[in-house]
Amino acid sequence: MLLVVAPTAIELGEAAIGSIGGSVEGLLGGGFAENPLYAQAVHDVGQHYRWLKEYEKANRLYKHVLANCPDTEHALWSQADLIKSYLALKDDANVEAAVEKLLTGFVDNPFESRAIHDTAYELRKFKKYDQADQLDQFVIENWVGHEQTMWAKMDMVKTNILLENDADVETAIDELIADSNNHPNVAAMVVRLGEGYYDRGLRAQKAGNAAEAAENFTKAIDVWKTITEGELPVILPDTAHAWYMSGNANRAMKDFAKALEYYQKVVDTWPDYVHAWSAQYMIADCARKLERNGEMPKEEAEGLMEAGYLGVINNYAGSTVEKRALMELAGYYVEKEQWGPAIDYYNRLLEKDYGYLDKVYSSMLRCYNELGLTETASELERVKREQAN
Repeated sequence: MLLVVAPTAIELGEAAIGSIGGSVEGLLGGGFAENPLYAQAVHDVGQHYRWLKEYEKANRLYKHVLANCPDTEHALWSQADLIKSYLALKDDANVEAAVEKLLTGFVDNPFESRAIHDTAYELRKFKKYDQADQLDQFVIENWVGHEQTMWAKMDMVKTNILLENDADVETAIDELIADSNNHPNVAAMVVRLGEGYYDRGLRAQKAGNAAEAAENFTKAIDVWKTITEGELPVILPDTAHAWYMSGNANRAMKDFAKALEYYQKVVDTWPDYVHAWSAQYMIADCARKLERNGEMPKEEAEGLMEAGYLGVINNYAGSTVEKRALMELAGYYVEKEQWGPAIDYYNRLLEKDYGYLDKVYSSMLRCYNELGLTETASELERVKREQAN
């Protein structure tokens, strides 16, 4: 019966939360305490209350696990999730007390280091950086060589990047990478450290500080060079992501030639990477901007643009840039006075119901008239009027 109560509560959404009460009462007092899944069931129901922002109800369940199942793994997670609830409630006094219990009450639990680091990560979301650093430092000192130690060090460095505490940050990054060189997640760590500088660059760019933005984008690229210059082995998807983000950073600095190289590497080497569709489109976009700026011969740029847009259309149908690729490619063929291919891609836009109707119809009318297909143009004009009405 326990296995019915807990999953049913989990599957119930916000609309049904009012009917959970009876199930919860039955779960807590229904004689299930000896069931080996009891602690997990109570904790999981508490999780769903917390996700629904019913923090007091969630806390009641977490405290029940702590009081009645103190030696289980889920007692540890209940303690950690209790802290998350207190953070959401801005109950700093209880946060501090709950953190102290987390540090001292689970010394024999094999998941303690992970729970402490996860709590530090949560504290950073609420900008409680000093408290987070204290927890991560606790992990570093008590679990030497453990995976969570690597992530703890990384988050401390990333916070210093965020807060622009740049003294010794570069040295800390080098030491961290050196210490973690043989770890299977080292590439993921490098990507995240670079993203710290990249995010700073975006903020500076948004504030209109081009020099500061460029400095931070450059720092991000330098961090990612540990991956892109082959110091680390290929580890997917992180290797592909470092190349892609390096392209984004160069593009943000308007170095479209360098950005194009990074994007091309992504498409050529990892076509199934999650953002390969974007890299494919950016190849065409960078080529267009290079030609417009007089930095690339028109013929070379046009070849890259056509190949880039076709790559999106043929290989990444349904991606968020497919509409733009179809529109850009059709427009490209109009400029080249290749009326038939232009009509083909405008028709694909219409088939996919992507909008742009006025522009698409106007361009198609021109194509049909240029081809001397006046009757087809007239029919299209009629359809256009009917849809307008």
